[in-house]
Formats: sequence, C-alpha cells, structure tokens
Amino acid sequence: MVPAHAAFHGSRSVTAPSSRETREALTGEEIGHFDCEYRQAMADAAESLDLSGVLTMLERWPRFA
Repeated sequence: MVPAHAAFHGSRSVTAPSSRETREALTGEEIGHFDCEYRQAMADAAESLDLSGVLTMLERWPRFA
C-alpha cells in the first residue's frame, strides 16, 4: 500500500510536497504563477496519465516559498 502523498518515480518512492502548504507560503504574484503552473501540470498529467511533471513542479516550488 502506498502512503497518501507518495507516488512512484522509477523504482523508488517519492513523497510530494503538499500543494496547499506550498501555495500558503507564497505571496503576491508568486501565487498566480504557482496556480498557473500547477493547473498546467495537472492538465498535462490528466492527458498523459503521468504525474511525474506534477511531482517535479511541486518539488521545485518549495525552494521559492
């Protein structure tokens, strides 16, 4: 069984940061940029059935938050 916020990336398990927590740490224009990028990553994932782009995006944003 896979934990709620984990996904498989290759052969290892990766824990994705919470999009809600990341968004709450942002301010001003950052929120709009995050929302736009997150929506695009989710749309791409829905089309490809691959969450790796979403995970990569969420891993990158906490560095800015």
